[in-house]
Amino acid sequence: MAGVVVLLGATLCYGVAIPYAKKYVVNLPYSPYSLATAQVGVSVVLTLIPALVVGSTHAPASVHSLAGIVALGILGTGLAYVWNYRNIELAGSVIASSVTYITPMVAVILGALLLQERLSVSQIIGGLFVIVSALLVQQRWEPLRSGR
Repeated sequence: MAGVVVLLGATLCYGVAIPYAKKYVVNLPYSPYSLATAQVGVSVVLTLIPALVVGSTHAPASVHSLAGIVALGILGTGLAYVWNYRNIELAGSVIASSVTYITPMVAVILGALLLQERLSVSQIIGGLFVIVSALLVQQRWEPLRSGR
């Protein structure tokens, strides 16, 4: 149950953060690279303190693990934030936020294809709901658009 609550809290944060960024952050006189660097940099500082106090791993840090963390931070999170700020600037917060709903679908599909994880009917139905919801929110579903 705690995991579900944390997941719902994270989803709520997306719902608040992206419109907030559209209203207060994207219009600042900084590039998406600067905005993303500042956001990720502050996150590093905020998470580094508890990591040093409490501990962050169950195994000793190695060059490979640190390189992996840096690569994920720069290529994964860093570039994702740059693209996110550009999406917010160019397409608005509604469309930019709907992109984040596709991530779990990609994870489920890759899990089934690469890891031979079992794909359930509820996952397929949930994925269809995600796609239909994104199309509705973005007003891109042709049957609904032609009915106006």
